[in-house]
Amino acid sequence: MKRSAILCIFLLLVGCGGEVSTQQLLNPFLTTTEKEWNIVVFYEEEPIPQSEFQPLKSLLLRKGIQAHVKHQALDEEYETGLNVGDGSILIIDNQGIRFRSTDVHVLEGMVLQQLK
Repeated sequence: MKRSAILCIFLLLVGCGGEVSTQQLLNPFLTTTEKEWNIVVFYEEEPIPQSEFQPLKSLLLRKGIQAHVKHQALDEEYETGLNVGDGSILIIDNQGIRFRSTDVHVLEGMVLQQLK
């Protein structure tokens, strides 16, 4: 009985360690307010041009949300910890990942649908 309780506590602590790692990966992209979002673009060789995100940034601005585009070189930590690949786009606010896609136009639709 005592052995199974110790094993359970150990597994619980190991599970929490994965969450801390994901949170640590997200921390540089978290915003300080609810009305500020970061659009994070992951790339291996060539990032998506800033101009591709202008319609999305304008849409968010009309909804009262300030958006910043940040390009991040893809490495193994991001790939496994955040489950992203080349061309993945995450929209991150003050609480974490809000949207995830590989297409800017799909993100615009998702934002429009949620912020009606």
